[in-house]
Amino acid sequence: MKIGQAIRQMRERLELTQEQLALAAGFDAGNLSRIELGRQQPSLKRLISIAHALNVQVSDIALRAEALEQVSSPKRLSEPTQKSFYDAYLPSGLNPDQLEILQAVAETLLKQARK
Repeated sequence: MKIGQAIRQMRERLELTQEQLALAAGFDAGNLSRIELGRQQPSLKRLISIAHALNVQVSDIALRAEALEQVSSPKRLSEPTQKSFYDAYLPSGLNPDQLEILQAVAETLLKQARK
């Protein structure tokens, strides 16, 4: 999952430096740098602190990370079993971007349930 990349994009959208976000989240910029570069995964406590400092929900960060993952490795929407799932359970009229977001959320929830 591209949590670090999602955090970086959200931070840059707010025009915050790593130092500013790290200070607001209560830890040092070196840790934030490692998280953004994907060299370190944030603990849940740290992720909550980052989300709070960005004024977003943790789920917003997770959704963006999943969307980034989908963009970097497109997959699955064309698989027959999943296509039939979408046909059976999703409302009609969703565009491809909405389907990808919904799929990413569902996959994240399934992964969490399996842990």
